[in-house]
Amino acid sequence: MQFLECKGYAVFTAEDGPAGLEIARREPIDAIILDYKMPGMRGDEFAEKLRVDHPELPIIVLSGFAGELPPLLVRMSYAQITKGDPIETLIDALERVTRTKAKRLPRSANLMHGCKEVLRQSEQFLEDCGRRRAAHRRA
Repeated sequence: MQFLECKGYAVFTAEDGPAGLEIARREPIDAIILDYKMPGMRGDEFAEKLRVDHPELPIIVLSGFAGELPPLLVRMSYAQITKGDPIETLIDALERVTRTKAKRLPRSANLMHGCKEVLRQSEQFLEDCGRRRAAHRRA
């Protein structure tokens, strides 16, 4: 998620579903990005529990299974993005749900170079995931 930080977003990460719910309880957040298959609980279980305290908090599902998600999770989420889609797809969804562009922070040249490298590596990773997914579907 370093590429989101490079775009100006403050990012909280969790090891599993229960830790994510705890972050949502204690931090002021504008959106949740979650996977369907994660440690501790599935994405639909997470979304149901999140809705108890945060009924309006936008959920974006970023998953290798975006086309195979349970209908309940699809209804509870703002967007379903497949791992391997361009990074801009996620950024666009975040900007729509937060109704604002990420705040651009002043950055040093070294930090900006580091962010460009993180973005390049992230794009490469997502492209590789897409190729593997396509090869798996052909097999």
